[in-house]
Amino acid sequence: MEGTAEVSICTDGSKTEHHVGVGMVAVKNSREIYIETQRMDIECTVFQAEFRGIVMAVDWILNQRINSASYAIISNSKAALIAIANR
Repeated sequence: MEGTAEVSICTDGSKTEHHVGVGMVAVKNSREIYIETQRMDIECTVFQAEFRGIVMAVDWILNQRINSASYAIISNSKAALIAIANR
């Protein structure tokens, strides 16, 4: 859970008329420790961007050389979370 995780990672994806983007920020002890953003192809959907944000967070966790005790990925995309749960 976010309240007890050593590192919290917030993800978000969005789409406008001209751009699709995704980002994530990792926070530890109230400090940003990592930020990543990516521009996606304009043909991508908001769902794809939101899902990519979660994938970015998981990839970042897996690539950590010094593991934290716990991580929480925070997403506002219910559809992406349901898709993951029903893989």
